[in-house]
Amino acid sequence: AAQNQVRAEIGGDITAIGVMDDAVYPFKETAIYAFGGPGPLADPSVVTNNNGFTQADLVTSDVGCSSARSVGQTPEGIIFQSSKGIYLLSRGRQALYIGESVDPLNAQVIERCTLLPDRQQILCLTSTPGGFSLLWDYSRNQWSKFSNHVGLDAVVVDGTYHYLRPDSRVFQETPGVYRD
Repeated sequence: AAQNQVRAEIGGDITAIGVMDDAVYPFKETAIYAFGGPGPLADPSVVTNNNGFTQADLVTSDVGCSSARSVGQTPEGIIFQSSKGIYLLSRGRQALYIGESVDPLNAQVIERCTLLPDRQQILCLTSTPGGFSLLWDYSRNQWSKFSNHVGLDAVVVDGTYHYLRPDSRVFQETPGVYRD
């Protein structure tokens, strides 16, 4: 029990939760854990040993998630912003540093990571005035940045990307048009 308590204290507070394949990933400030299992039954009076969660395993203790809103799902894994930059938790449970080429922009706050349905890209919308939103092409492992594209939230509706700007206007992407 003491060992579980020590391990639970590694990494600080839980900052986000991601789901990938058959596991749940609690992200802490400086650590990532993983657990699986079907969870408890809806009827707590039924006692069975076949239902429940597995013990949480420590995935990494040197990097965690600094913003729940930065967690995004990609076919490659879970992308997230940490205090050390932008990382990918791979399907092999490795924390891979993917944001080296956008390191100078680490101080920006990622508000939403949105998987674009018609491309192999994920768009990281930021709210930093005068800043840049970031686009990661995961098939090429290449970053792009967009000026005049800051916002507070984003969503894909009927296959089209929409985002909420800080002035409360909602913008809709026009595929094939590349001007702000």
